[in-house]
Amino acid sequence: MTLKKWSSLLRITNSCVLATHFCWQTLFFSLALAVLVAISFFVLENYQITPAFEYENYSRLLEEDPFNRSFVASVVLAVQAAFLVFRSPMQ
Repeated sequence: MTLKKWSSLLRITNSCVLATHFCWQTLFFSLALAVLVAISFFVLENYQITPAFEYENYSRLLEEDPFNRSFVASVVLAVQAAFLVFRSPMQ
């Protein structure tokens, strides 16, 4: 094989590996987030998990000061990190 064919083959292989990795990471984190959100609508009563489709946990998160500050700080840091990643020059 010539160098040009090898280069093309490596580029295709690299793209497939990156696409597979991206799909796996997206699936992994999406499922974890879905489980986390689903669990947040349950409460523990008498050592049993019971469904309680209430927004009390989320309203408490936004109302109480320590939770509110940490939640806002987490979102701000995540946005800043995403901005830095997407603004950095790709090599």
